Amino acid sequence: MPRNGHAVFHVAVTTPPGTSYFLFVGSNPANIIQAEVYKEDFVRIGEQWIPDGLTLLHAPYFGVMPDSAAEIPGQTTRCYMVDLWVPPNVSAQRVRVEVLMKIGEWYIAPMEVRIVAPRVPSHVPEWSMSNPRLPEVGERIDTAAIECVADYLLGAPQTWIGGTRSIRDVIRRDAEQDVAIAREFGYPPLPLWFLAGAQFGPSWMSGTGAEWYLPFRDWIYRKILLNTTVARAYP
Repeated sequence: MPRNGHAVFHVAVTTPPGTSYFLFVGSNPANIIQAEVYKEDFVRIGEQWIPDGLTLLHAPYFGVMPDSAAEIPGQTTRCYMVDLWVPPNVSAQRVRVEVLMKIGEWYIAPMEVRIVAPRVPSHVPEWSMSNPRLPEVGERIDTAAIECVADYLLGAPQTWIGGTRSIRDVIRRDAEQDVAIAREFGYPPLPLWFLAGAQFGPSWMSGTGAEWYLPFRDWIYRKILLNTTVARAYP
């Protein structure tokens, strides 16, 4: 994760019906990474239930199965979004982040977050104040990311929108963040695209469905952030 940057993770809690539980997010060292937890609210599209809306929760996070507000028949899984943010002035370091669930005993899902020196820019003069359309719930979830990357490839001004009203908002926000990193550190759009295609093969975008963006984003962070950390000095 870069400084002043977000990273989002989904947490799926599966329990038998009638089960109550507590959910926590902790980190070590503490007070380095800020974490917010949202309940993902499902929308019914045809025969499918799709998580979309986000409701901010306040610790401790109490849940019960099923979610009475969702009214999903036979529900045994509830979903949460954990939004991590690294303040702009912390030092580069490694932080252990844990999602913990208590149902009589503790269940722990740990991971290591590597904070790198580059910062996501907070403002760039040429950013557009336009408000691009977000995809509808039934559309491909990567539509917002496609439009964001297309603006970058075509040399259009950077937009900076998105929020935490829905998962579609967050996808757009984080795609804008990733493109801002590429712009900030001077990667020309077309060479970046062709290098990524060479890395993953000719079918890398079409063969993975909506998840084509994940290896592309990972490639940006590994090639730009890690290489930049070595090449440039940061306070």
